[in-house]
Amino acid sequence: MDLKTLKLYNGDCLKVLKTIPSNSVHSVVTDPPYGIAFDKAEWDDFGGSKGYQKWCQEWSYQCLRILRPGGYLIAFSASRMYHRLVCGVEDAGFKIKNTINWLYSSGTPKCLNFGMRDSRLKGWSTDLKPAFEPAVMAQKPFSEKTVIEQFIKSRTGAINIDGCRFPYGDECWFGPNHDCSGKWDKPVHSNMIKGGNFRNKGRRALIDSRAYKPVGGRWPANVFVCKKPQKKEKNFGFGHEGTEFTINPHPTVKPLKLIKWMIRLVTAEGGTVVDPFMGSGTTAVAAALQGFKCIGIEKDPLFYKAIMDRMTWIEGKLEEKGKL
Repeated sequence: MDLKTLKLYNGDCLKVLKTIPSNSVHSVVTDPPYGIAFDKAEWDDFGGSKGYQKWCQEWSYQCLRILRPGGYLIAFSASRMYHRLVCGVEDAGFKIKNTINWLYSSGTPKCLNFGMRDSRLKGWSTDLKPAFEPAVMAQKPFSEKTVIEQFIKSRTGAINIDGCRFPYGDECWFGPNHDCSGKWDKPVHSNMIKGGNFRNKGRRALIDSRAYKPVGGRWPANVFVCKKPQKKEKNFGFGHEGTEFTINPHPTVKPLKLIKWMIRLVTAEGGTVVDPFMGSGTTAVAAALQGFKCIGIEKDPLFYKAIMDRMTWIEGKLEEKGKL
């Protein structure tokens, strides 16, 4: 882990992003405010859903500008505001490629049980329990004619499948955990298969479906199962001698393993990932742990101070023991 690969800024991302050269970074992985006035926080209130969409378009446009052609943006949102984020990202000039759904299943219903107020409404409420958060996966248009030409020129334009496969038995995979050679996984008849064989994507070779077992695990899906960070992970780097913060002050921390997976998915080896909304610095830590460069921006002085406190402790730990 090399913290010298990190450039961390305290400021408004709309201003800081403008100082980054055009077509210079490989990816953007970020967890912006959701526009739901979380805990009545001022930083999460944009005066309604249309105001939120306009703001998303503004910062997305700057991300589009600094990304190399073919580069990817991954940005989280709340389920009820996701459409506004996606429209803002698309209006900025991105091509929407997919939605990555983070399943955590441990959310708490945030609505009233009206049966406690009136017995006639026993068992009735106004919302579902939250169990997932969506993230838009969008791509900057190519400057070259093909994926191969684009990747060779800018090391962008494709996603890292083999670096992000789900090993057999991996808890982050939501489906059955048997390997693909199991009898219940064998296709019997479809327009892709003839007599137990199917052609690979390039249509140059036949694959025997009766013995098919992808090397390295399952092809990455647009669903990632992972619990919300527990107290130990959430407070990693805080509460130690020499640090000012005893706990992580940020209210919405993402799991480190999820962010590491996302960075690998859309960033070439040694590439630069940008996070315009660092929060408590999880993207910066995930990038440094895997040998990526990171440009991080955080507007809130308290959160930025916590990030630097965390990084100072990590740096000291590395100098002392050479590892975390």
